[in-house]
Amino acid sequence: MRRAGASGSNAAASVFMERDRYLDALRVFAILMVVSGHWLVRVIVETADGPSGVYLLNLSTELQWATLLWQVMPIFFFVGGVVNLQSWQRARAAGESASGWVRRRAHGLLTPVLVFLAVLLPVALLTRLLGADEPMVFDFGVAVFPMWFLAVYLVVTSLTPLTVRLHEQGGGRLLLLGAGALAVVLDLFRFTVGGPVVGTQPLISSPNFLLVWIVVHQLGYSWADGRFDGRGAALIWGASGILAGMILLGPWPLSMVPFEGTTRPNNGAPPSAALIAMGVIQLGAAVALRNRVAGWIARPGVWAAIGLVGAHSVTIYLWHQPVMVAVANLAGAVGWVSPAPLFDAYWWAGRFAWVCGCLAVLIPVAGLAARASRALQPVPRDAGAAVTVFGIALTCSGIAGIIAVGGSHPGLHPGLALAPPAVLLAGASLLGVFARRAERTG
Repeated sequence: MRRAGASGSNAAASVFMERDRYLDALRVFAILMVVSGHWLVRVIVETADGPSGVYLLNLSTELQWATLLWQVMPIFFFVGGVVNLQSWQRARAAGESASGWVRRRAHGLLTPVLVFLAVLLPVALLTRLLGADEPMVFDFGVAVFPMWFLAVYLVVTSLTPLTVRLHEQGGGRLLLLGAGALAVVLDLFRFTVGGPVVGTQPLISSPNFLLVWIVVHQLGYSWADGRFDGRGAALIWGASGILAGMILLGPWPLSMVPFEGTTRPNNGAPPSAALIAMGVIQLGAAVALRNRVAGWIARPGVWAAIGLVGAHSVTIYLWHQPVMVAVANLAGAVGWVSPAPLFDAYWWAGRFAWVCGCLAVLIPVAGLAARASRALQPVPRDAGAAVTVFGIALTCSGIAGIIAVGGSHPGLHPGLALAPPAVLLAGASLLGVFARRAERTG
């Protein structure tokens, strides 16, 4: 990476002034891994009560090792760190305020979310009103749960002006060490003492949703500064040793993703400090592979594919689970089920066919959703720090509420189910997502 200056006076002059294809390639790789991983772990089996959706890791705990390969969320955050650092430095040099920059970044995340909810919520509400007693292979909760990432990423991004200032003034290492150490302490309590549970995991570990990802995001700043140049192998081996020690000698479990619906410990939700170590490993691999893949991603055909997927990555991420839910319920209705997973070559070939089926539906759905998102295209306005902070808080609270309602009992009163989306819309309005619409109607 080129070096982004360590002081405010020369930072803007040293950031990338053109799009970094390698960062786009990393994000595309990560989104493809997330989508394929989420589809692979959903299995439909035949039971005495009919088709039922189950989670692959609950069927075969021996597959936990695969989560070491498929847990790629750290890539989104350290790549986001590079991109957000450079974007904020350019905006600051151009005279843009911190709140104005945060609102502009929030728009890119929220416009696909609004299209997503405009379609999904009416369908879910109608399904709940007309067929609450009908069993589903997978339900609304499965469809909306991945939205957690957007809420956390939005908060981490909104903190960028503050964390960049710490980074440039020499406080970045203190933030890394402090947040990382606190995450370790919370993990030790979580995996040994336990305590009150929210969902399926101890409440004490909930702050790690921010602590862990702030640390990984902050690592992206150091990568942008060039501090890791030529140190890819050292990062990989050093962090691998730490991660192995955490799992083999410490209380950290092997699985990097949750065992859905169970209280079994995991490193994924909430994230544990093990994901910081994994993030360093993946960062080391990104540093080491940069020059080797530069020529390949520069090919016109390859870059066109990367650009196409990358431009719609948020839309693809949002819609891949609803598409899977729809395909799964259709498959259950027509009898496309497996009596029992045998984990042989034939069964895994069926998994490949399942992924291809979901992909065939996702492509046109994502295309239509992307077109609708482009139609919004709000006009960013700076409304001040207080309004922006309140807008971020309401938006993320609304997303959390939608996820919580999605996992609740089907008999939940529709009025309560509509409250979280209303909170989200209020937050999005404060962030100016409907600015252009207001201008047109005014």
